[in-house]
Amino acid sequence: SIGVPLIVPSLSGNPLLDRMCVLVVEADTFLAIDVGLEIEAMGGRPVGPVVNVDEAIDVIDAGSVGAAVVNSDVEGHVEHLIERLNGGQLPHVTHSSSGRLPFNAAAQAPHFTRPLDPRLLLQSLLCEVARRDGN
Repeated sequence: SIGVPLIVPSLSGNPLLDRMCVLVVEADTFLAIDVGLEIEAMGGRPVGPVVNVDEAIDVIDAGSVGAAVVNSDVEGHVEHLIERLNGGQLPHVTHSSSGRLPFNAAAQAPHFTRPLDPRLLLQSLLCEVARRDGN
């Protein structure tokens, strides 16, 4: 079987994330770095990475983030984090290595299974931000 290469357009300079703080909930250091670099390339500011649900909720409660990229495999009750994001109307995307969907995530936000290109996460997050903003 011949694989088809993944072609993702460059997201550099996209105004939708201009200076927006994006929470990165991720225990995998390398993926967190990749996601953070993509957020910066889009003009956003990565916050984190945070490695568990309690820490993520603390950051959200501080009121400094406008969106989030969440690994649903992190330590803690991810459903509480997703409920907090939904309640605050914060755009977010989730991903996991297991394919396990966070509580009610299918109805609220896109979910991806790793391995994946971090640009896909950010492209999807851009769509969620635009949807929230009515664009």
